[in-house]
Amino acid sequence: MAAAARVKDCTVSAAATMATKWLPLAIVLTQATYDHDPEELEALARDIRARLVKLPDESVAPEVLQAMLLTAVAEAERLRRR
Repeated sequence: MAAAARVKDCTVSAAATMATKWLPLAIVLTQATYDHDPEELEALARDIRARLVKLPDESVAPEVLQAMLLTAVAEAERLRRR
């Protein structure tokens, strides 16, 4: 099954504004970025019913990232159907 995604990039400081505008199913960030303000990022994801995809670093293999994204998107879609 083929999947397509639209990727948007923004700064951490603009994340809340952009997330409420774009309503992504998944928000991809590094663990280091997440660790700066995990409570705020979890709240943001919860508010827009998205999933956080936390990468250990930026060198994640494409097939690993793809699997992580597919799982996150499926979970977010289930949340939004409730």
